[in-house]
Amino acid sequence: MFSKMQCVCVAVLAAAMTAWGALRICGRCGVEAAGREAVCAECGAALPAFVEEAPAPVVEADDPAPAAPLAEEMTRLLAEDVRTAMGFAQTQPNVAMAYYRQAIAFARVVPPEMLPQDARDGLVMGLANCKQAVARGERPCALCNGTGKRVTPTKTGTGPRGLASTTAPATIALNCERCNGAGRLPAARTVEEQRVLIGQGKTAFEKQMHALGRVGCGRAFVPAGMEDRMSLLERALVRGGMADGCSECAGLGRSDCTSCKGRGVLPCRGRGCVNGMVAGVGDAPPTKCATCGGEGEIRCAACQGNGFITCRLCKGTGQPPRCNTCGGEGVAQCAACRGKGGDCKVCGGEGRALCATCFGEGVKGR
Repeated sequence: MFSKMQCVCVAVLAAAMTAWGALRICGRCGVEAAGREAVCAECGAALPAFVEEAPAPVVEADDPAPAAPLAEEMTRLLAEDVRTAMGFAQTQPNVAMAYYRQAIAFARVVPPEMLPQDARDGLVMGLANCKQAVARGERPCALCNGTGKRVTPTKTGTGPRGLASTTAPATIALNCERCNGAGRLPAARTVEEQRVLIGQGKTAFEKQMHALGRVGCGRAFVPAGMEDRMSLLERALVRGGMADGCSECAGLGRSDCTSCKGRGVLPCRGRGCVNGMVAGVGDAPPTKCATCGGEGEIRCAACQGNGFITCRLCKGTGQPPRCNTCGGEGVAQCAACRGKGGDCKVCGGEGRALCATCFGEGVKGR
């Protein structure tokens, strides 16, 4: 059974899982599904299966034996961060990502009996869906070059071998049929764009933590004096949980394709093609370009249209290499007493301390 405070935390996490449960995102173009359709309306790729939402289980708020004060406080902080993350998830998912990451770091030191597995799964789900939201964006429409007006070629004379010249396109005063005059379309953001957004989210998160009066515990933030009450292992777990990802790809596991600059498509170079259309012969109207099929762009062969390639440094894992000194544990032999302990003021007699190489995070690149 759970205490009343624990039930509040579980309820907050259950609400987060419910909010994200029905979200279905296209893995190819990043567009969110509007209903229960099986394929993406934007690119035609198959969508994740629609899952009916199940009602969240009701947890009775009985009061068992009191838990450890530090564990209770950590659980309260975790619930507070999740509540804040839920508030940012729809409007600023990059900021919500930082809050979810910190909540996951705190969950590493909360006993299993105080935080059930479904609540922990909800944290991972919330972070994953915020990442998907950050990956979604928009870009100028290829057919109208972002103007909202369709540009088609017009003939201005006869060129070599009797071919019509298409060097002077004219703008027709009609809304572009692809973007409906908006000039922009939903599209996946490039890896570099995601890196920038994630960095901005971290900066905003840190400013908010400072405003709350929290102090650093590695890259995490806790109330003043709380880290002093944590055990050596707990400090290492929290610090390791907030460690940065791969330095090359910011933990995304991907790099932008150098050929298409992360867009997945290239401008069509078909003969006479102007935004997907080719001028007709004589009095014939313009026709769709045979090379791009009227799209105005073609799929990038280098990345198979994905816009990205696997990160060369982390091989797609998004994880940095483990610290050689502590083997990824974040805790190493005390350098002051060389593990002897005794009256060592650095390690308090434990013979072990936070790794001096990685500052307790367990990874390289700190």
